[in-house]
Amino acid sequence: MSYENIDFDLLVEEVKQMNSIEGQDRLWTAAFKLPKWHFIAIPQKNINDVRPFIGEVDGRGWFFAFTDGKHANHFAQKQGWVDENGMAITIAMEPFAAAQWLSQHLESGIFGVRFN
Repeated sequence: MSYENIDFDLLVEEVKQMNSIEGQDRLWTAAFKLPKWHFIAIPQKNINDVRPFIGEVDGRGWFFAFTDGKHANHFAQKQGWVDENGMAITIAMEPFAAAQWLSQHLESGIFGVRFN
């Protein structure tokens, strides 16, 4: 399988038909081949303090990551988290740097990361 220009939405649908371990391996392999992971930035009262959105699912805190800016912007628009031009403020990081950064937050009650 080539991971260049992969359609993650289609991959997720394919993985739903696979056994759990094989599917998770395919998803994570593809995720780490992405050029960037995108996070929606939520501005704080201090304009210089921008933090990534952390959502709650089943009573647990999750980082919401996106495979591209289009997915991040679409989610932010649905939530009303856009600037005056209708665009989301995002943080884009290379996958390995993002994974290290995310792992530093696991002790603060973050359960994991969800994509798109």
